[in-house]
Amino acid sequence: MRRLTEQWLTARPGVRIATWLLVMMLVSGVVWLIGIQPGRLALDKQRRDHAATVQAVALQQQTSQALTAKLALAQRNLPSLTVTRFSPASLGETSGLALVTWQPQGEVAELVVRGQWRDIPELFYALAATDARLKGFTVTPFDGALMLTLRLEGAYESQ
Repeated sequence: MRRLTEQWLTARPGVRIATWLLVMMLVSGVVWLIGIQPGRLALDKQRRDHAATVQAVALQQQTSQALTAKLALAQRNLPSLTVTRFSPASLGETSGLALVTWQPQGEVAELVVRGQWRDIPELFYALAATDARLKGFTVTPFDGALMLTLRLEGAYESQ
């Protein structure tokens, strides 16, 4: 090693500069391969991922806009749903059921009706079209008919 150093120091200036440039190029190449190249590859991958994310967001925005337009069109085509206020007097319209008791207490009420089994589903359909919320019910037999007790929630007429 000492001999190589002496030869380099005693060599002509052009050989020393060429050797020094060659060594610096080798060191730079090694530094580039070890330090810079992996970082550049990672940065390229990050750019590709970012571009894919931007593209996915743009596609999602387009889909959202299309769905919003479809929803607006569907809402315009829906018939207006009207909810009527529940009244025990309207039970007379439901054939076959007789009002036994009606006990409203503010937001809570108890309704007892008597009738045949085939008439009970109509009552539930009628309740579904009103603002009353059914909280529970019981069905018990009574004198050859059924006694239906409903627990309702909502704002009620007092009749």
